[in-house]
Amino acid sequence: MAVKTKPKLIHRRKGGFAVHKKSGGGSFVVRDSHGSFRDTAKVISQIKSGLPVKVFFALKGQLNISAEELAHIVGIAPRTLLRRKQEGRLQKEESERVVRLQRLFEKALDVFEDRAAAQSWFNSAQLALGGKAPLDYADTELGAREVENLLNRIEHGVFV
Repeated sequence: MAVKTKPKLIHRRKGGFAVHKKSGGGSFVVRDSHGSFRDTAKVISQIKSGLPVKVFFALKGQLNISAEELAHIVGIAPRTLLRRKQEGRLQKEESERVVRLQRLFEKALDVFEDRAAAQSWFNSAQLALGGKAPLDYADTELGAREVENLLNRIEHGVFV
């Protein structure tokens, strides 16, 4: 009989997020401040098969922007978005971009500890991003990394 073990805590972040290494595997489990777990291997599998379109609309609500704005940021044409609504699923690349933005917004929530402040920051021009808003800057992988780096600097009090 296999003995179930709790995932080992390997890192705790401000805001109640904790990353756990699963025993016997290469995947990680992320626990948020509400205690829910997300298995990265499962999320990767879901991205590859295409996320439900409701994830897109949930992110739209979290960011407090229009569907058209979010579609533009994640690279979905308006007619394609209508098709995705009918199909009920995003494509792999679209899913990946939605998850990228979701991850950045979760990081902003972790840093600012307030939804309204995170939303405002995402939509405000930042000098460190060449005067662009993080939401506009995060439409590419490289830009998203810069936004994440900026959030890390803010979190640690390094503004240069």
